[in-house]
Amino acid sequence: MIQVGALKPAQADLVQALYDQNPDYFLRISGRPAQPGSALENLTVFPPGLSHSPVLLGAFEGGRLVGVLIAGLGFPSEEFAHVALTLVDGQARGRGVGRALHDAYLGAVRQHPHISTLRLGIVAPNAEVAEPFWRALGYTPSGEVKDFSQGDVVSTVEVFTRPAS
Repeated sequence: MIQVGALKPAQADLVQALYDQNPDYFLRISGRPAQPGSALENLTVFPPGLSHSPVLLGAFEGGRLVGVLIAGLGFPSEEFAHVALTLVDGQARGRGVGRALHDAYLGAVRQHPHISTLRLGIVAPNAEVAEPFWRALGYTPSGEVKDFSQGDVVSTVEVFTRPAS
């Protein structure tokens, strides 16, 4: 059974272990595995101007962390919530972990009635893996495409959106 709950920076070691056991995502978006300390940074460093506490969610199965979702509420402006990262363990994919994380995220968003639009960015080298999942949850391309550069990867990121309700 999948249980989703809030993550805290003190659990960064669990998140880092998930990153280390699933290097494929990081290889696609940066050309290298997650760096030591990446999880702690993801759980503690947020964009300037973030108007609400971030959403930090973990999915556990049998006591083991099998997925994370990190999002900002009120970013890039008050009417948006933005998913910064969603990662599901490769062995747990296709079993509802991502959907369970997203459902919990929607619960957090509903506490902020001024948020009308959910958004996220899909980096081009990750699109084949990520896009079908996000489309199944109702996200569609917004038409916004930005340059993207991280590590050894120079590419683009396409912004997807859906209504919050």
